[in-house]
Amino acid sequence: MFLSLFFIWNIYLSLSLLYIYCNMYFISETIFEHLFTDNFCDNFFSHTYNIFYFISLLFWFPCKYLFFLCKL
Repeated sequence: MFLSLFFIWNIYLSLSLLYIYCNMYFISETIFEHLFTDNFCDNFFSHTYNIFYFISLLFWFPCKYLFFLCKL
């Protein structure tokens, strides 16, 4: 039971991460602008920081409650 919940939670988390990353990537600039500019690394790291910020906001409370339920 616990392993199946953990597996479903990991799938949900990875799909959400992919969705957030793709939205931030395509909204900010096009692929070619990202690939052919000098500040590609700066853009990438700023997006990565934003991704982890959103992930922490989106999943802090669900993770906390899931941990509480699993302890029961």
